[in-house]
Amino acid sequence: MSTPAPPRWLTWPIRHPWWTLLLCVVVNGLLAVPASQVRSDNSSKIFELADDPDQQFFDAYKEAFDTHDFFVVTMTCGELFTHENLAILAHLTDWLADLDGVEKVTSLTNVEDIRGGRGEFLVEPFLEEIPDDPATLAALRHRALSKPLYFRGVVSADHKSAGIIVEMAAEATTDTARARLVETIEAQLRPLEHPERSFAIAGRQVTDYYLGAYLNRDMGRLMPLCVGLMLLILLLLFRHPLGILLPSLLVGCAMAGGMAALVLVGGTNNMVTSILPALMMATGIGLAIHLLTDYHEQLLTGALPMGDAAPLPAEAPADPTPGAAELMSQWQGRLAGGVPDTQPADVEPPADPALSAEIATWLDHLGRIDHLARHNTHIVTHVVEDLWRPCLAAILTTMAGFGSLAISQVGPIRHFGLAASLGAGYTLVMAFTLLPALLVIIRRPISRRHAQPLKSDILDNLLGGITRLVTHHPRPILLGAGLIAAVAAAGMARLRMETNGLEFFFPDAPPVTQTLEVERRLAGTEDLHISLKGTEPDALLTLEAVKAQEQIETWLRDRPEVDKVVGLPDYLKSMNRAFHDDDPAHSTLPDSADLIAQYMLLYDGNDIRDVLTDDASWASLNARVHVHGVAELKGLVEATKEHLATLDLSSQTRTTGHSLLAVNLINAIMSAQIQSLALASLLIFAMVAVIFRSLRDGLIAMPPNLLPILLNLGLMGWAGIPLNPATAMISAVAIGIAVDDTVHFLAEYRTTRAKGADAVEAVRHTLLLRGRAMASTSVVLFFAFVVLVVSSFMPVVHFGLLTATTMVSALVADLLFLPALLVTLRPRRHTIPAARTAVP
Repeated sequence: MSTPAPPRWLTWPIRHPWWTLLLCVVVNGLLAVPASQVRSDNSSKIFELADDPDQQFFDAYKEAFDTHDFFVVTMTCGELFTHENLAILAHLTDWLADLDGVEKVTSLTNVEDIRGGRGEFLVEPFLEEIPDDPATLAALRHRALSKPLYFRGVVSADHKSAGIIVEMAAEATTDTARARLVETIEAQLRPLEHPERSFAIAGRQVTDYYLGAYLNRDMGRLMPLCVGLMLLILLLLFRHPLGILLPSLLVGCAMAGGMAALVLVGGTNNMVTSILPALMMATGIGLAIHLLTDYHEQLLTGALPMGDAAPLPAEAPADPTPGAAELMSQWQGRLAGGVPDTQPADVEPPADPALSAEIATWLDHLGRIDHLARHNTHIVTHVVEDLWRPCLAAILTTMAGFGSLAISQVGPIRHFGLAASLGAGYTLVMAFTLLPALLVIIRRPISRRHAQPLKSDILDNLLGGITRLVTHHPRPILLGAGLIAAVAAAGMARLRMETNGLEFFFPDAPPVTQTLEVERRLAGTEDLHISLKGTEPDALLTLEAVKAQEQIETWLRDRPEVDKVVGLPDYLKSMNRAFHDDDPAHSTLPDSADLIAQYMLLYDGNDIRDVLTDDASWASLNARVHVHGVAELKGLVEATKEHLATLDLSSQTRTTGHSLLAVNLINAIMSAQIQSLALASLLIFAMVAVIFRSLRDGLIAMPPNLLPILLNLGLMGWAGIPLNPATAMISAVAIGIAVDDTVHFLAEYRTTRAKGADAVEAVRHTLLLRGRAMASTSVVLFFAFVVLVVSSFMPVVHFGLLTATTMVSALVADLLFLPALLVTLRPRRHTIPAARTAVP
């Protein structure tokens, strides 16, 4: 049965190649403008969940308490309390406060000090003047270490380190402003380094800065390396400049379309969407290799009119002569040596002189560029007729797989799915406009194999071996696939969900070493807040409410994850101590509500506003935490909620802060992972079933596509690679890439079956005809992705490793598992009805 002719509009690029080329240049030039304007944003804000009530509450909380994202600068020296070191600390504090993007700076030199005596107290800066004499400095050190509010916040227990807490203005949390601020501070600190004085800077915003810097550096360095390696593999596959140039042009169009789509859907370049260019490269390479391989095969298997050695007229018949047809049959069967049980070998010229003459004539025509040029349009039309339907089907299923991510609540994941889906569709359009037009214009072979059509290469021999294996031993292959799936499923049980900013870097990277140094000296850089909200003014100043806050503080301080807790009770204890001649024995809560009210009337400082609103109807307990992994944070958050539920409180109590939002984020990612995979699987099954008009084929297509995903998740579990916003994308990439080759295989298999071949013959023919393009695509993408393992950024390393592994597992599934299924589940009828064969 002949392949249905493509619509006339699909052959327009073949009939008008120069106009097509001009149109493609204009369109891609226009898309390059928004594609080049994709802005980077690696802040945690982009991962905020849409319509998350906890996020909405935290926004209201930050506004009520005027809190901001913070980071900590530490200065460590042999002895902090010297005139020189305190002078440097004061200078840095004042300098930081004057920087653009800084809202507030707190250190030992400007923190409020509650002093008292004789039945009163004053609120003054702790260090108004820096003393010179050792005795005064020693007294100052003793007073600082006796203040619980300062301990591990602005001074370390060993009085060797000081902390400067820098709160950032909201407008400074963009990538550009954050980078400018952090780099300015690091440049200022560098000249102050001394053998006995060191500095460290850490916090969520600093981690975000390094995340963006490492990501941009690696993408700028590794993407050219990936492209270069891709070009090298294309050179080895085609051994012809055109075999490199044409796929590269399509890849460029795919990247422009994908990045422009990212702008269109409102996305930014971040840890998740940074894999979009690599994915567009994969899509473009896949389509280009299928088209160019089929173009090459058309040259070698009879698309050229045959005749004598002289140039043929353009109206020469398309079918080869019987002698040439026999030659084509030998060529197509050479991988199996002519019969299934023989070893692959190069086809030798037959003894018959007449047929030898036919072969010589055929080889002569293949080598004649003028003959190729004369009939090139005819050949390109054959390619479009062969591939436009299976390629359309493959890209539609790919778009469905990527588009399933649009259900995610996480903005970057949603943007990635939409942009990848739109980019894949655009790449298909470019593949069937730009490439056919260029092939018509160039009129040249695109592979060195054109000069030696009967000579087998390594890939030919490999496909021949695979063909004999799947046709002779399909059941062991299925059994092996089942065992591999079982091992992968066991690995999935070990898979952990984690979002730990520090684990995105290698252990010796500055963001890791500096964070650990800060947290070793002072308190952790993660935050957790307990909100207590009353129904009327002064509701949180009653003795009962204050004692309840003290009880929660005590429980939090006993948690191993918590380094420091500050709340209203701590300020009241400091006031009570100051009111009683600074006697440490009175570092207790006031014993009456009247005394609390009196203290609050006397207090004229500002620091208490971090834990109590002006009308005293809302209080906060602020904890500094030294764990960064979501699993540990989740344990702390859940334990805190359970403890609060056991208390009989008159105020509305709620846990909030970045720690809670990180837990919500990883839960949403896991939920979206399950939902999107289920939706993608359903959509792909439905589309394959509709495309081939067969529920059976829809079911057969699923195992080869799900197996690479299972292997990917199993590998993550066994290797200890966590599921996070970056690695959660790998499964979508896997199913999006794997389904393309499955559709191409099934389309050719069904066409061959419709011509009367049985299942074994159809599988053999399909492997030999489509296997080269499938294997070539996977080889190129494997090496292009595996090079990412040299990155200094762990998500990039994991993405490269897992995607490269997925390329291999998807290829194995399509070349071994899928054919074995088809051979084992062969239908009793040897011919598929024509009405059910064509791809719509």
